[in-house]
Amino acid sequence: MNTIDPREFSFTRFPKHDRINSEMHNIVSRNIHRSPPPLGREHARETLNDVIADLIQYRDNIASVEEYVEKNHL
Repeated sequence: MNTIDPREFSFTRFPKHDRINSEMHNIVSRNIHRSPPPLGREHARETLNDVIADLIQYRDNIASVEEYVEKNHL
């Protein structure tokens, strides 16, 4: 699996709306451009698994919607 280390996230527990969108785009891009040689790319289905795993990991490392509401950040 070719997942991203969470230390690579631009991390804050309560990122703003635009930062979350930017991080999602970065996760997708990094996974696509990291596909291993020799062909330069793994099969897109494998990349998709990695993207989903990394997005879930990112989601789990930031505040939930309920926490945003509780802290008046929404």
